Amino acid sequence: MFNALLELFLKYVDFEKLLKPYIHKFGKYIRLYRPSFYVALAVGFLAYIAITAILSLSSGDIKKSTFDFAIQNRISGPAPSSEILIVDIDEKSIAELSPKFGRWPWPREMLAEVISGIEDGKPSAIYLNMLLSEGDVGNKNSDNTLEIVLGQYENVITPWLRLNPKNDGESKFLAKDIPGFEAGESSEQIEKVATVALIASLFSDSKNHHGFANLKEDGDGIIRRFYTKMQVPGGIVPSSSFVASQVAASTQILGEPNEIFLNWRNKKGAYKRISFSDLYKQFQGGAEVIPSAELANKIIVLGVSAPGLANLKPTASSSLIDDNEIIANAIDDMVNRTYLKLTPIWFDKLISAFLIILFCLTFLYGSFFLKINTLVGFVQSALAVITLGF
Repeated sequence: MFNALLELFLKYVDFEKLLKPYIHKFGKYIRLYRPSFYVALAVGFLAYIAITAILSLSSGDIKKSTFDFAIQNRISGPAPSSEILIVDIDEKSIAELSPKFGRWPWPREMLAEVISGIEDGKPSAIYLNMLLSEGDVGNKNSDNTLEIVLGQYENVITPWLRLNPKNDGESKFLAKDIPGFEAGESSEQIEKVATVALIASLFSDSKNHHGFANLKEDGDGIIRRFYTKMQVPGGIVPSSSFVASQVAASTQILGEPNEIFLNWRNKKGAYKRISFSDLYKQFQGGAEVIPSAELANKIIVLGVSAPGLANLKPTASSSLIDDNEIIANAIDDMVNRTYLKLTPIWFDKLISAFLIILFCLTFLYGSFFLKINTLVGFVQSALAVITLGF
C-alpha cells in the first residue's frame, strides 16, 4: 500500500519545478557568502569527525566492513610459512580409512601412530586440533596407547576449551591450577578461590602443553582477531595457539597483546596440507608422501576438514574457512610477528580532519588550487597504498 502511494506521489509531483527556486536561492547565498559557507561546512565536518572519534574511542572497536574490504581487496599480503604443515583428516582420509576403522572418531591409537611417526622427523611442535575430553569407552587400550605416546614428547599441544564465564561459579576447577595461568595484579585473594568453567583435555597429565582453543568471534560472528591470552578470574591463561608458537620458537614470547588482528594469508596461496590417510599409510610401510627429513622443525597442525565434521568459520578474508587454516594463520602471525598493527583511531581521525581542511583551503584560495589539490591527491594515494598494498 505504501509503495503504491509513493509511486503515485512521485508520478504527479514535479520535484524539479518545486525545488528549482530554492536551489537558485541556495546557490546565490553560497556565492554571496562563499568564504563563510565553506568554513562553516568544514567546521560541521570536523565536528562530526570529533564526535565519531569520541564514540570510537569509547567502544574501542574497528569499522568491520571497511576492515574486511581492505583485507579482501589488498594488492598483496604475507605468504604462508613453509614451516607450517596441516595434516588433514579430509574427505579422502574418511573414504579410505572408514571401511577398516569405522565412522569417525577412529581409535586413538591411530593418532598415536601418526604422532609417533611425525615425531621421528623431529618437528618443532604438533598442535592436535581436536578436543579429547572423554575416554574411548569402546577401546580403553587405545587411550592408553595415545597417553603413552604423548608422554614421550614435550612438543605436543592438546587444547582445552573455555566455557561461558557465567558458569564459572559452578565449576570446581581452580583458575590457579590451569597450566600457564598468570595471576593479575592485586588478585591474590581471587587467585586462591576463583574457579573457571572449562573442558580439560583427557591427557592433561602427560608432558604435552595446553591452552584454551576458543576462537575469537566478533559480534557479527566473523573472525578477525585471535586470542593470545584469555581472561579468567584472577588472571590470564594462554591460548593453545600461543603455546604452540612458544614451543615452536623454543622461547617465551613477550610483549604481545591479549588479542591480535590476524594478517590473513589470502593472496599468496594456502598452507601446505597432507592427507592423514596418506601419512598413516606411509608410517604403516606404504608409499612415502613426505620424507621424514622434511618434517624437521615443522609446526604441524593435525585436525579435521572433512565435510560434516570440520569446524568452519567466516573470517575477514573468506566466507568460510576450516579452523585448521585459522589456527595455522594465527601461529604463523605469532611466531613471525606478522599480525596486523592498526593505527590508533585518533590518527585516522586526524588524517580525515587534515583532508577536510585542505579541501576547505582549496575552495577558499583558488590561486593555490593546484598545489593543494596535488597534496590532497598525494595523501589519498599514500593512504590507499598503505591500506591495500600490504
